[in-house]
Amino acid sequence: TEPEHDWRRSLLEGAVLLGAEHQQRPVLGVCRGEQMINVFYGGTVNQDVSGEWGVVQNLQISGVGAAADLLRTAFGGDSLQAYSCHHQAVEEIGRSLEVLIEHDGVTKAVGSLDGRVLGLQFQPEASAVLSKEVFKWRGQGEYDEDQFAKNDELFGLLLEEACKWMQLVAAPN
Repeated sequence: TEPEHDWRRSLLEGAVLLGAEHQQRPVLGVCRGEQMINVFYGGTVNQDVSGEWGVVQNLQISGVGAAADLLRTAFGGDSLQAYSCHHQAVEEIGRSLEVLIEHDGVTKAVGSLDGRVLGLQFQPEASAVLSKEVFKWRGQGEYDEDQFAKNDELFGLLLEEACKWMQLVAAPN
């Protein structure tokens, strides 16, 4: 996105988050989306984070709320490998959010305690093949293909939860 257009995008994304908040809809934000969620809830963003561009990281889930439980279910426990490709990150956490994953002082995931809002500062959509190539290219040690396959499970669980919500909303009173 060109910098002069970022403010328009930010206004649109803020309006979407406001609508989701008022209607109690589930929200998933990836990369910039996590940052927007945090800012929407009053947090701040570090504009220049180093060491986060094009790396595969071993992450640990440490949160305690429903959003953390969703991640644990999707990844089959507290640990996962994830592809990271960004230069900005959450700095001060927003109200009503908890840090779910932190790596080397960088917030990698935030979520609401009720599990309705989830923000990820890694690329869950990155394929196992891409991540494996990054591992080889950067010489990052052991690669766990099963961990990356769980990214699909995360999206499946999120879709399932969104469908449950839609059924609740569409159900006659």
